[in-house]
Amino acid sequence: MQPEGGQKSSRQPHKVIGKRYAINSTSLQKLASLKSPDHGSFFLSGAAPVDVRRAKAVSPRLRAWIAGDVRKAYYTLAILFIIAIGIIIHLALPTELLQISANMANFASLIFPFVLIYLNAKLPKPARARWWSTVILLANVVFFGFFFFNFVSLKMAGQPLVKF
Repeated sequence: MQPEGGQKSSRQPHKVIGKRYAINSTSLQKLASLKSPDHGSFFLSGAAPVDVRRAKAVSPRLRAWIAGDVRKAYYTLAILFIIAIGIIIHLALPTELLQISANMANFASLIFPFVLIYLNAKLPKPARARWWSTVILLANVVFFGFFFFNFVSLKMAGQPLVKF
C-alpha cells in the first residue's frame, strides 16, 4: 500500500522501533493479535489476556463441563464472587470495610515493587530501568508499609505504632 502522491512508504516490517528496548513491528503485531477473540484469547477486566484453548487443555473434566462455551466457567466465578462480597459486606461497618480494602491495596503496594525490582533484574541490560527507579520503588515500600503496619498494629494489638 502506497501513501498519497505515489511515494513508497519508508516503513520496513522488521525495523527496530526503539534501540533501547529492541521492539520490532513484528512483535507488536503479535501482541496486537492477542486481543482478538478469533484467536481464542480475550481480555478480562483489568487482567492479562486469557487463552481459552490452553485453559481447556488443563483438565478433561473442565473441558467436558464447559463443552466449548467458556462463559459457563466465567459466569460461575462471577456469581461466586458476588455471593462472597454479599456476605462480607454485612460482616462489618462500611468504614471498617473501607479501611480493610484500602489496606489490602497498601499490602499490594508493598509486594509489587519487589516483583518489579526482580523482573527488572531479569531484563537484558539495555532494557533495565535506571538505578533511581529501584530507589523510588523502595521509597514506595517504606511509605505504604508505614500505613499498612500501623493499621495492622491497630487491629491486632489495639494500639497504632504512631498516633497523629
